[in-house]
Amino acid sequence: MRDVALNSWHLKIKSINGRWSELDPLTIPDPQVTIGDNIKIYSVLGIKSPNYDGSTLIKSGDSIAGFSYYKFECYGDPNWDPIIKEHKIKGQMVVTGVFDNKAKTEITISEISLDKAKLVVPNIDTMYQDTVPIIDKM
Repeated sequence: MRDVALNSWHLKIKSINGRWSELDPLTIPDPQVTIGDNIKIYSVLGIKSPNYDGSTLIKSGDSIAGFSYYKFECYGDPNWDPIIKEHKIKGQMVVTGVFDNKAKTEITISEISLDKAKLVVPNIDTMYQDTVPIIDKM
């Protein structure tokens, strides 16, 4: 086994019509939460900040953690909406290393209120006003 750096991490969401949309991660400020009298700051995967170096290098046998933010927008026919059951969306996280090896895993995304999200990233509702490009996978 060898050390490897991540080249990309995409989220795939399946629509009601059965088509998969692949979303690119978007940049956000370091998420933070207050725990008692302390503030816990989390890294955003691949983003350099005053608190993190932004490295995606994974040493052999180690793991990596960090937030990633995706925005899914669809319009027109409701069949393009993601499949939502009990306030949860199932998707796939697809990670590609610098040597072009891919790994994917099934994930479940739970719905949270906008107010709760804004406690972690204060301007999350206004930072991306434009439509975000989605890579449509057939």
